[in-house]
Amino acid sequence: MTLWPVIAVPLLVGVALLIWWTWRRPVWGLAVLMGGIAFHNLAVLLLVSVDTPALLVRVLQLWKEAVIAVLLVKVVVEIIQGARTGRAAGWLDSWKASSMGVKVTDLSVAAFSTLLVVYLFLPQPLFGPEAPSLGQRVIGFRLLALIPAFYVLGRYWAMKPPVGLAVMMGVTLAAAAAVGLLGFFELWFVPTSVWPSIGMADLSSLQGYAYGGPAGLPENFFQATSSGLLLRRMVSSYLSPLGIAYTGLLVVPMAVGMLDSPTFARVRRWVWVALVIVVAAIAMSLTRLAILCLVAEAAALVVVLRRKEAVAVLGLVVSGALFGLLLYPSLGPIVDHQLTDIRPPAGAALVTAVIRQASDRPPGPGAGDGTVPPPTSDIIDQMVSGEDSSIRGHIRALVEGLPLVIRNPAGLGLGASTFRFGTGTGPEESAILGIAGELGVAGLIFALVSYGGSVLLAFACAWRQPSGTHVGLALLAAFGGAALLPVALTSAVWGDFSVTYLFWTAAGASVTAYAALPRRSRAVLSAVGSA
Repeated sequence: MTLWPVIAVPLLVGVALLIWWTWRRPVWGLAVLMGGIAFHNLAVLLLVSVDTPALLVRVLQLWKEAVIAVLLVKVVVEIIQGARTGRAAGWLDSWKASSMGVKVTDLSVAAFSTLLVVYLFLPQPLFGPEAPSLGQRVIGFRLLALIPAFYVLGRYWAMKPPVGLAVMMGVTLAAAAAVGLLGFFELWFVPTSVWPSIGMADLSSLQGYAYGGPAGLPENFFQATSSGLLLRRMVSSYLSPLGIAYTGLLVVPMAVGMLDSPTFARVRRWVWVALVIVVAAIAMSLTRLAILCLVAEAAALVVVLRRKEAVAVLGLVVSGALFGLLLYPSLGPIVDHQLTDIRPPAGAALVTAVIRQASDRPPGPGAGDGTVPPPTSDIIDQMVSGEDSSIRGHIRALVEGLPLVIRNPAGLGLGASTFRFGTGTGPEESAILGIAGELGVAGLIFALVSYGGSVLLAFACAWRQPSGTHVGLALLAAFGGAALLPVALTSAVWGDFSVTYLFWTAAGASVTAYAALPRRSRAVLSAVGSA
């Protein structure tokens, strides 16, 4: 029996209903978008595992772009309607009266968008024989166009009643917690060999990737150890530890803002539960840079906010970091390069032991019998010694990418840093150098001004309005954005849909919230900052 219609048809109906609902309730569409993104990769893997036709899988993959397009069209329609009724003139006058920081940030985003469109249509011969292919150019445009798209959506819909943004924040935190719970299950109950058996290699091929990990799995499914064995990392529904870690880096400060917001007073205990799950998931993703940035982020929240909730979150984060870096390596599942369980997932091992005991069968010999000593402080040792292959790879990418940017100030063409459906010629891994490699120095300047302006204005908004519905998004854009900067320097973070969505939507909403502050308040704030 063919199973794919049973899964694909309900998903098609669900996408159609989601698009209709987004048009009717755009702000709620923003919330559903985040929840869907969290489970998108797992849903696509499920479709691939039941042999769904590739064309239908690609159609279903476009649900995100369809929702974003509906939201943007809705913005354009409402602006046109506002022009007819005279409201658009009021919006324009309000923008003209806004602070210089707001204007510079908005204009930088607009300039970045314009440059993107120009580079999309520039003739290929201008970039030489190694110019990006058409497929790479389209993918490069799609990734970078999300930055201004989400900024505009956050900027515009933040002007609406705050209930929609509150729902968006609640759905975001709930989705992050659900991802963590699912990650605990896959990490402690699912043997590693299950991943390739359900079609991970086929999914990678469909997406244009060719991974070199065991059985074609992504290399970042594992943390290499000095013994030559592989320690499992949490991948959950993102099918990547990076998605868990980098998204969590943004979710934590948002949750801190929710703890002190009257809007979320009735669900405060559930916010704490979700926070614990998210921090634990980040720890077991073993994404070392994200863990260190999370500790710095939590410490900065304590220094700036001076709230007891922030102190408690710092304690939680430090405990999670110590668990992930020191204790987890002696507990987590370990396999060899043939994916044979050396130390099977603890939950799966317990279930197996119970079944064997019930059937009076003795344990079988072989891997997983405890004869291989587990690594204990292996992760710390490799980080300190500089022998960690991942860290060395990031450093090498920076060392090789910077001269490439300097030699090509006009960029190598849109999609040059895309290593899918072609050979990339731009800087690898770094989101910041990647923009410079594709759009040149001008594109990098516009992107950095947009990023920096958003972070600073979000910080100013959170400083002036330390409680309320918007404060969670302001803390996300301010502290999460600052913590994300080292990640953006060393990883192609804008390729992670949920990270791009969360930061840039929160950035746009925070800029709008700051622009709505009374001018006197902003003037006092500016005077304090200059002093």
